Amino acid sequence: MSRLIEDERTQIGHDIHDELLPLIFAARSATEHLIDDTEPSRAAPLRQIAEWLDQAMQYGRTLLGQIESPFGLSGNWPLAARNRVHLLYGDAVHVEWQVDQGCLALSDVQATAAYRIVVEAIRNAIGHGKATHIAVTANTQDSTVTIRIVDNGCGFCPDDVVGDHFGLRIMTRRAELAGGKLIVESAPNQSTTIRFVIPMADKI
Repeated sequence: MSRLIEDERTQIGHDIHDELLPLIFAARSATEHLIDDTEPSRAAPLRQIAEWLDQAMQYGRTLLGQIESPFGLSGNWPLAARNRVHLLYGDAVHVEWQVDQGCLALSDVQATAAYRIVVEAIRNAIGHGKATHIAVTANTQDSTVTIRIVDNGCGFCPDDVVGDHFGLRIMTRRAELAGGKLIVESAPNQSTTIRFVIPMADKI
């Protein structure tokens, strides 16, 4: 099931890259030409359209980055997640990483889930929780890997949003498909902890 999801995400990524973004770019270029040929006093609406198209292009590129995942994540999912977070946010947010070597021995399905859950949890912490500091740790005990993402954001009540929050719902489902579980610990005006707990499994 997880592989089918990844295949579908890859196809969606190709469609965005090959079909949607070129159309937005073409519309942006055409709008720019119209602005050049329009009297300055009447060009304001066209400039607004151009701005919207720029935003749509940026959003499309952001979606593309979220959909795509690196190949061969087993063994290097923490590095891939770290690179993705840095690409998205640079040095704007301080993220600490501490991953035990044993946590690298995940199957491809498990590693993909770990990568996506960590990146999504950090995105949620920054976007919704307004966090400025995030700690990512991963350790093994009794053949179980536990990945924790702890932030200093504004927190929330998990019982109020888990059913509706798309990001949390996707992370929960992805954890289950990989044979693990997602645990959310938070409260208003307190830090949030996301735990992805998964039994070690043979490489798939």
